[in-house]
Amino acid sequence: MKESDYYGDFYLSYLSVQFQENEKKRYKAETLRFELKHQRQLEELRIASDTAIKELEQLQNEKSMCSVVKLFYLNRAKFMVN
Repeated sequence: MKESDYYGDFYLSYLSVQFQENEKKRYKAETLRFELKHQRQLEELRIASDTAIKELEQLQNEKSMCSVVKLFYLNRAKFMVN
C-alpha cells in the first residue's frame, strides 16, 4: 500500500465521519422544526376549538333566553284572555 493511498483512505474516512455528523445535526434540526410547527398548529386548533365552543354556548344561551321570553309572553297572553 502506498503512503498516498493510506492518506487518501484516511481522508475519505474522515469525510464520511464528517458527513454522518452533519446529517445527524441536520436531522435533529429538521425534527425540531417539525415539532415546533406541529405544536403551533395544535395550539391554533385548540384556540379555534375554544372559540367555537364559546360561540355555541352563546347561541345556546340566546336560544334559551328566547324560549323563556316566548313562554313569558304566551303565559301573559293566556292570563289576559282568562
